[in-house]
Amino acid sequence: MLMNPITIAKNLSLFFCFLISTSITVAQSFNNDWIDYNKTYYKFKVGPFGYDNDGAPIEKGVVRINGTALAAAGLANVTAEQFQLWKDGKEVPIFISKSSGTLSSSDYIEFWGEIANGNTDTQLYNDSSFQLSTHWSLESDSAAYFLTVNPSGNNKRLQQINNDVNSINIFPEKNFIYTVGKYCRNELSQGFGVLDQSLFLSAYDNGEGFTSRAVRNNNNPYGQGQLTQLFSHLYPDTSIALMTARFSMTGNASYDRNVRILLNNEMISEYPMGYFLSAKPEINIAFRLLPLFLVSQLPMKWFVFFLLSAATQPVFLLPMALHATLSPRSSAPGWAGCRSSGRA
Repeated sequence: MLMNPITIAKNLSLFFCFLISTSITVAQSFNNDWIDYNKTYYKFKVGPFGYDNDGAPIEKGVVRINGTALAAAGLANVTAEQFQLWKDGKEVPIFISKSSGTLSSSDYIEFWGEIANGNTDTQLYNDSSFQLSTHWSLESDSAAYFLTVNPSGNNKRLQQINNDVNSINIFPEKNFIYTVGKYCRNELSQGFGVLDQSLFLSAYDNGEGFTSRAVRNNNNPYGQGQLTQLFSHLYPDTSIALMTARFSMTGNASYDRNVRILLNNEMISEYPMGYFLSAKPEINIAFRLLPLFLVSQLPMKWFVFFLLSAATQPVFLLPMALHATLSPRSSAPGWAGCRSSGRA
């Protein structure tokens, strides 16, 4: 059967557009646009910085590269101005013990190091929304850093300065936005599958990743009932309307269930989440709507969230993040099996 020439032209045009689109997508997936192929990169791994009492890796720490190690790598004649450091395609600011000239054996490079996170894992999922957290990497606890020599200068540096607040007028802020989270790493969820036959998809699927322990109904015969998460020393500014609590959860068995979320034993939400479905509820909590007995406890500066499965089958909790308007506060402590992390 002969085709209309116009139809053939349209089909070829669509096919050509598809090839262009595919080639662009593949080219962008390598994340190598930061590499200068005229330079030599010295790769080394960083982290973890020890382990906490529950076996979770400590995520951040100061890393030092001494002058002896630089000389052993053939970098003894490189001046301090020329060193440049990269991680995950971004330049990392560094501190060098001297601002110019070559480094002696007693000199060093220091930087604030971090272990690998789940940002690079996102591309492995069939759908990026299947990944419930980017806090932990499924591939490694160590991160790859790349040291190179950039003679053109303008390399990022950490500067040592005198923080003299008495010489200028600085007025305290009434409040600021602070985010604190609990990032669990008790167990590994396999994602969607047939649990009774231990069959799971080979692809990175919905709900796959590190999780808390199972959360079951309090009356179940297996234990592991409600999961309690304590956020302390929050110092909330109740004159500003609300805080936001974000949760990430996924089911791990072929059963129906609801999940109840309670704040200081007062239920604030309930979500249907049966089978292997996942949920990422975001709850705005208005201080003025909290029961009076809860508001009276706010000067104690703590919130306790309870997660409860309203069914006999378990649900896994992944990270729970609290985003609130807070006044200055001290660091929040960790929680067993769930790493506490905060930022202003």
